[in-house]
Formats: sequence, C-alpha cells, structure tokens
Amino acid sequence: MSVSDTAALCQEQANSTARSELDLLRQRNAELEAKLEIDRKKIDKLEAELEAEREEKRISASEEIDKVKKKNADLFENFDLKRKVANFRKEQELKNTTPDGQMPAQERYVGIWGMCKLIIAISKKD
Repeated sequence: MSVSDTAALCQEQANSTARSELDLLRQRNAELEAKLEIDRKKIDKLEAELEAEREEKRISASEEIDKVKKKNADLFENFDLKRKVANFRKEQELKNTTPDGQMPAQERYVGIWGMCKLIIAISKKD
C-alpha cells in the first residue's frame, strides 16, 4: 500500500465518518424541530386558554361594575328622596307655625294624626 493509497483510505474513512456525523446531526436536528413544534402547539393552547380566562374575568368585572353602579345610583336616589322629605317637613313646619313660633293646637293634632296614618300605611306595605 502506497502513501497515496493510505491517504485516500484515510480520506475515505474521514468522509464516511463526516457523513455519519452529518446524518446524526440531521437526525438530531429533525428530533429537535419536532419537539419545538410540539412545544409551540402547547404554548398556543396555553395562550388561548389564558385569553379565554382573561375574557371571563373582564366580563365578570364588567358585570360587577354594573352592579356597583346600579347600587350607587339607588343609594343616591334614596339619599336624594330623604333630603327632599326633610326639606318638605321643614317647609310644612314653617307653614304651620304661628307668629310666636308655635304650631296651632288643632294643626298639631292633625299633624301628629297624619304622621301616625303615614307610619301605619308604610308599615303595612313592608
């Protein structure tokens, strides 16, 4: 065997080894790409689930905000009505007082009787 034959044989073995390594690298690359694709699908699925959960929370929060706004409006209306009733009572007291600041006896009686009737009517509604 000559030196050139030995060199050719070494070159052929090196090429064969390189091809084997290249084939192994290609196989490993294909495995990694398949794993990467599986991981991407998992990520896409998790992102979709997360987005659905966020949407549910947005809807729930929106409904809760609407409830609080309605309750706030009801409370404001209740407060406003109480204020109007208080003002009305003050006006009635001012109209029903004599110049010396006292309510006439007959009107006091009617006023108390009227209040009793009102209280009874309200309690019957409840």
